[in-house]
Order: sequence, then structure tokens, then C-alpha cells
Amino acid sequence: MTGLIQELKEHHIHLLSILQLAKINGFATLETRELLRSARTTLLDHLRKEDLELYPVLHTAATKNPAIKETLDTFAKDMAETSKVAIGFFKKWDQGGTDHDLSKEFGLLQAKLLSRIRREEELLYPLYEQIAAKKAA
Repeated sequence: MTGLIQELKEHHIHLLSILQLAKINGFATLETRELLRSARTTLLDHLRKEDLELYPVLHTAATKNPAIKETLDTFAKDMAETSKVAIGFFKKWDQGGTDHDLSKEFGLLQAKLLSRIRREEELLYPLYEQIAAKKAA
């Protein structure tokens, strides 16, 4: 496994554990506020890392392979939906939404991120590793 993929998977583990702790603690605690700030920072750092190091390699490969392009197009559409859910949750949270509203939005965020993470780890990261291995050979 490349160092990049290992790091991205560690981000996933960290992000999901933060969200699980926030869910357990409820939204009214100071600890949860800190956890959610950390979750937002972790998510943004993760996306930045993917944008700078993962996607350029995949986009280059996609210029020569329509199947890779199709995969990236699918992931881009999914990312737009995931971003919308994340932005919606953090906006409500920043504005002091009610526990009921936050719980609903949080559940959507958690489910969307979990689905996205599974798909990245099952499809996108192995694809990156194949491309990286061919480049290294």
C-alpha cells in the first residue's frame, strides 16, 4: 500500500471515530463542539490531500482510459452530494441548530461519509494503487 493511501485511510478512521464520539456525546456538550471542529478540519484536510495528490494521478490516467474517466465522473457526482450534506450539517451546527435538526442532519452526514469512504477504499484507492504501481515499474 502506498504511503498516500495509508494516510488517506487513516484520515477515514480518524474522521469516523470523531463522528462516533460526537454522536455518543450529543450536540450540547463542549466536547462535542471540539469534536465537530476537529471533524470539519480533518475532512477538509483529507479532501485537500486527495485533490493535490490522488486525483491528479487518476485524471492523467483517465485521459487514456474511458473506464477510469467514467469512475471519476461517478465519484465527482457523489462528492457533490456528499459536500452538500456536509455543508448543510456544519452550517446548521454553526448557527446553533436544535438537537433534533442536528441529529437528523448528522445522521445523513454520517451515512453519506460512511458510504463514500467504503467506495473510495473499495474502488478508487485500489485503482490509484494500480496506476502508481505501473508508473513505478
